[in-house]
Amino acid sequence: MEEGRLRLVRELVNTCDLERLVEALPNTGDLAAWLRHLELIDGATEVGDADLVRVIELREAVRQLLIVNHDGVTSTAAEQAAAYLSEVAHRVQLRPVFSADGFRLAAASTGVDHAIGAFLAVIVQAMADGNWSRLKACSSDICRWAFYDTTRSGGGRWCSMRVCGNKRKAAAFRARKRAAAAAGS
Repeated sequence: MEEGRLRLVRELVNTCDLERLVEALPNTGDLAAWLRHLELIDGATEVGDADLVRVIELREAVRQLLIVNHDGVTSTAAEQAAAYLSEVAHRVQLRPVFSADGFRLAAASTGVDHAIGAFLAVIVQAMADGNWSRLKACSSDICRWAFYDTTRSGGGRWCSMRVCGNKRKAAAFRARKRAAAAAGS
């Protein structure tokens, strides 16, 4: 059970640290550099403000689906995110490309939309091969960091047991201790 190309999707979601309010893609220059680093666009591709908005919207829609992977509960926000991703797949012209040994999905669009199509293609492939459910958002409401669940059972809850898991368990312990003290009074 390896993360493989889902790493790209995890990295996309983690371009925004919700807990620390740190945005890794604050402007078009940073978006262009990041997409070039991932080899999803070339040096000649221009990146505009609308591209930045589309990538951030994609990121947040994917985060909503990762929350479902964690909770197993479909919300209105997740349904809207799924509908949005369907629209995006249509816009970037995500299509199968066949070869003698199989097929892959690719976006027929160019520029940043082609890169967006690459993210969507990874998601579709992961859904098809069963790996998608392993990519989750941390169960901590203030964190929501994306992580690949490597537990045998697939029941991982936190991005890090040392950080978010420990915080949650410590808070639960303190709550039980307060409840026991109140019951003893």
